[in-house]
Amino acid sequence: MRRGIKYLPMLFIFGLADGSAQNLVRRYDALGQNRPESGWAVEQLGDSTWFIVLNGQKQVDAFVYSSVVAGLCIDATGEPQDTILAFEAYLNTYPGWANSSDLRQDGGVVVGGSSVDTTGTDRPVLYLFNSIGQLDTMYTYGAPGEDWIGRSAKQTPDGGYIIVGETNTHGTSLDGFLLRLDSAGNQQWVQTYGSASVDEFLVSVDIGPSGGYYLGGQQTVVGFDDEQWVLRVDSNGQVIWDAHYGTPYDEGPNAHLTSTADGNAVFAAGWAYNNSNVYQLGLTKIDSLGTTIWSNAYDTPAFGSVLYSVKEVSPGGDLIAGGVSYVPGYRQGVLLRTTALGDSLWLRYYHYYDTVWSAGRGQIRDVIPTSSGSFIAVGTAYSSNNPNDPPIYGQDTWVVKVDSMGCLEPGCHVVTGVGTQITNLRSVLRVWPNPVQGQGQGQGQAQGQVQVAIELPERFVTRGPLRLTLTDAQGRLVQEESVPQGGSPFSFSLSALAPGLYHLHLSDATRWISGAKVVVR
Repeated sequence: MRRGIKYLPMLFIFGLADGSAQNLVRRYDALGQNRPESGWAVEQLGDSTWFIVLNGQKQVDAFVYSSVVAGLCIDATGEPQDTILAFEAYLNTYPGWANSSDLRQDGGVVVGGSSVDTTGTDRPVLYLFNSIGQLDTMYTYGAPGEDWIGRSAKQTPDGGYIIVGETNTHGTSLDGFLLRLDSAGNQQWVQTYGSASVDEFLVSVDIGPSGGYYLGGQQTVVGFDDEQWVLRVDSNGQVIWDAHYGTPYDEGPNAHLTSTADGNAVFAAGWAYNNSNVYQLGLTKIDSLGTTIWSNAYDTPAFGSVLYSVKEVSPGGDLIAGGVSYVPGYRQGVLLRTTALGDSLWLRYYHYYDTVWSAGRGQIRDVIPTSSGSFIAVGTAYSSNNPNDPPIYGQDTWVVKVDSMGCLEPGCHVVTGVGTQITNLRSVLRVWPNPVQGQGQGQGQAQGQVQVAIELPERFVTRGPLRLTLTDAQGRLVQEESVPQGGSPFSFSLSALAPGLYHLHLSDATRWISGAKVVVR
């Protein structure tokens, strides 16, 4: 059974939190009421617009929705263009899970999620947005008396759609399901997977070989031992094979999978290190028969660390994955780039910090490569529990755009000892004059000298001495100096440099703090 509802676009004025639009590192209160919200998925619309799938609390008239789905459109500089609500009166709506969206063939976006009606029944929902981010329609499915929760959706090659999730049709446990729809949103068939004795969840789906599909999630194998669960099904949803992956311990996190250009699949997860929710970030590639091609763990084991999404950077090429890591000591966003064989190229943490939140936390739920070779990731930024930070607690949609090396300022990868990059402190480092005249061309200033001012926030605590690192436009180390004692501003010599673009990096012993571009003429 399907219910289709058309919606007119709704434009809301919202508050924009601190951040640097130039580098596209921002947190957004997109729903405009200082209520909790989170980013769940991202897609690129055209060459210069990104579409962020988010959800949060929203009050409409006298009714407060505990969750509504919205699409946030931002331009290439991070400036918000529109916020579109997707909800039905008196229904809470949800955006599925991490990486729950897909580009439609017409350039729009499909999102697989769910809603809860006035009887408390969960229904899967297909959200269809057009190529400029406006909501075309949303379709709901399901049966009376049964809960069906949608987690992710994709468009099929014939123009139809598929949704995965979980349902309680057995009554005693949860099963995974795959729902097949035609191009008009009409239900063609639905298949459920699992047994009546244990719980199964499906959170990801992608196109497989021969018109079939790969499904990824989690299944309880025995007792409290959950493992990553992957199925390959045919074009009618019939199981070709299903397989479990994991360690001897309770895995917990789901298998978040994507198809690869060679017809195989790769999934992101967290590999259990023990039975106390300590995980290592994990990626596994499997072939079309379900056989493991390679499986790697990354980073140090830590409570709660997990990868939520993985994509091919280019067909058959490197992989980019995003998630959350507790290795730095508290929740931080993490991006990981590997070769097609799973060998780590770089892993970087992102720690939120701005003029309002002195020790913010964060996590990344989706990441995509852009047409320019950079990466854009979305997730949630959280304030600290520091009572001196107003507000004491906050939660906003977080967008981070980095270059091909995962840097907020190009060249960060050559700064030794740095594992974490602090976002939103770009204004603490000032350099002038900029551009600066090179050696022998100065007029009224010391040849090749710039002035550097560092103004760290009042509550900022450094971890070891501050240093300045200069890299060239190709990301090569040019020079590095300790920040002199005695405060700022101070002189920094560029007298030996050839004309060109350079990048100045401010860091302490373990963290990249800020950066700036410097042009030498």
